[in-house]
Amino acid sequence: MRIKELCIAMANETGDDSLLGGGGGPVAEEPVDDGPLVTAADVAARTTLDIKTIDRLVAARRFPAPVQLSERRRAWRLNEVLGWLRNLDAWDADAF
Repeated sequence: MRIKELCIAMANETGDDSLLGGGGGPVAEEPVDDGPLVTAADVAARTTLDIKTIDRLVAARRFPAPVQLSERRRAWRLNEVLGWLRNLDAWDADAF
């Protein structure tokens, strides 16, 4: 998250947002409220999947990616996990 903040500050100072993929000018950072975050243990309990299975599904892009909170801590957006559960029939059964 620190790198993103530095890139935004540099883009605002210089007016060059090429690092951010934009077309120039000041960059406004909008607050994001994606709802509560849940731990890997919470995700495993809600989905009845093992944490290693969740990791395999994330790697295969068949499960929502976690938010990296620190080097060793991650969490999932609850609304993404619940959305995945609601749309299970749209996912490939071979992914399990």
